Amino acid sequence: MKLYKLCSYLSYRLKYESTYLELKYYLDQVLKNKKDSWVNYTTRYDRGIGKTVSVARLSAKYDIPVFVKNNMCKRFIEEDVPKYLPQYFKKRKPKAIVVEYRDRHLKGCRYEVGLIDEPLSLNDIDNIETWCCDKLVGYVRE
Repeated sequence: MKLYKLCSYLSYRLKYESTYLELKYYLDQVLKNKKDSWVNYTTRYDRGIGKTVSVARLSAKYDIPVFVKNNMCKRFIEEDVPKYLPQYFKKRKPKAIVVEYRDRHLKGCRYEVGLIDEPLSLNDIDNIETWCCDKLVGYVRE
């Protein structure tokens, strides 16, 4: 049973680290103007691999906002992730922005690069690209 728990923990950590490193690589490519945007489509089977935590870590590291679907996702990224993983958020906290069709506050802010989290739809991404930023990096559910 100990070997099972060890293997289970290691597989989770390796999958999370691979997700973080993949996202960091493509964010670096976008920041260096080698790519325009990078959006990876996920399926319902891609659960629990650390997408949201990776996005929150990169938001705090590079001071880039994360565009999310609702206030619950915003609270999770800004409050819960730093509370449970404080070692990654000593200098800065992640910043999340809620995207809705009715919000007019998106029109006043322009960002060069933005991160996106999974629950956003393609219509939301079009609104973000139109009103907020030109380059997006992150995950979208198919």
